[in-house]
Amino acid sequence: MTLRILLADDNAINRELVTLSLGHLGYVVDVVTNGEEVLTLLETEDYGLILMDIEMPKVDGPTATARIRAELPAERQPYIVALTGNSLPADREYYTKVGMNGYVGKPFGIEALERAVAEAEAYWAEQ
Repeated sequence: MTLRILLADDNAINRELVTLSLGHLGYVVDVVTNGEEVLTLLETEDYGLILMDIEMPKVDGPTATARIRAELPAERQPYIVALTGNSLPADREYYTKVGMNGYVGKPFGIEALERAVAEAEAYWAEQ
């Protein structure tokens, strides 16, 4: 089964980079531009991986993640990876605290995206 991936990022260049990079690896990526759209989409769709920008309009990544963890049943919980330039240990600790499973720093390369996808696939293989 192919991993369903959702990208939430308000930056058009980041969206294009991620979709093209993962497209070259054979993945189709659905795209939204803020956390509010993530929450709306999750009302009807399931994803194995969400690549979640931290700073977005309307609802930011940490708030969206906390709501996902609080509101979705366990069997619908996605693997969530933070996409951010904030790389201090305290930042990473906070992302983990709100329920994010992983972290990819910006700027990122295809290797970092491949690693995030591999981690999500390994997570689902264990479930």
